[in-house]
Amino acid sequence: MDKDTIWEWLKNDPDSFFELLESHNINLKELSELDLPKLFIKERYKEGFTQEEFEAGEAVLWLAYFAEREISEDILFIETQTGKVADEVRTMLDEMNFGQKIKFIDENYNHHAVDPFH
Repeated sequence: MDKDTIWEWLKNDPDSFFELLESHNINLKELSELDLPKLFIKERYKEGFTQEEFEAGEAVLWLAYFAEREISEDILFIETQTGKVADEVRTMLDEMNFGQKIKFIDENYNHHAVDPFH
């Protein structure tokens, strides 16, 4: 298999790609050292990215992760304080994307908020 064939396979069916690797006892830890996300970006955007641009993107992703995690923990705290079962709330949160969590907060907790502009 050449590089392009592997690349297409990895993009189109990553599960079977990784199953094949595991079936041949290929160490996925070593594979993680290849930094596949950076490789994907380099392959997709041929003009290239600087190290600073990769670091900026990574910082944004970590900030988004932090925000979503904080929102999830806040919802869990509020909902369990109102008598809901923690495991059920966690299951609900696991099924929600970031936008749905924000909408949940808006619909469930902001109805008492006062809009200073109206």
